[in-house]
Amino acid sequence: MESCLDVFGTTALVFYSLWASSGEILATSGSYMLCSVPLVILLYLRYRYLLEHDSCDDPVEIIFGDKPILFMAVLYIVFIVL
Repeated sequence: MESCLDVFGTTALVFYSLWASSGEILATSGSYMLCSVPLVILLYLRYRYLLEHDSCDDPVEIIFGDKPILFMAVLYIVFIVL
């Protein structure tokens, strides 16, 4: 099951990076969305780390119980609003 999560997570990161670096997105939002790519990667890596090292399997508890994830999510929302 974890290998599927790795494959789909990596695929999602690649496609998000491609979307954020596309010409249409760069023309409408400048480089803000491109700057969000490292943040999204860090969010995914933090979630995977907590998933592997935490005994809780509930994704909602993992996300809302971790302050760094919440901080990065708020920062991502700021990128979206800008």
